[in-house]
Amino acid sequence: MSRDSKQKGRLSVRCIVSDRWLSFPAKTETKLEAGEPIIVNVMTRSKDDNPKKLCELILIREELEDTLRMIHYEPK
Repeated sequence: MSRDSKQKGRLSVRCIVSDRWLSFPAKTETKLEAGEPIIVNVMTRSKDDNPKKLCELILIREELEDTLRMIHYEPK
């Protein structure tokens, strides 16, 4: 089984320079005054090549979206 197929079915974003990725494992049903919280797991691989969670972040979706919109690609 390939590494990518082990992640099949997950919402994830892979790092292009390391064997790490962000995994979005659950949809929240909660809405806070600050916005919608989302869970983001920072993942890597264990020595036996299985997915391993390094840490869990709980972010506000709107803050993440706003920050991503501020990042612009500027070719050199």
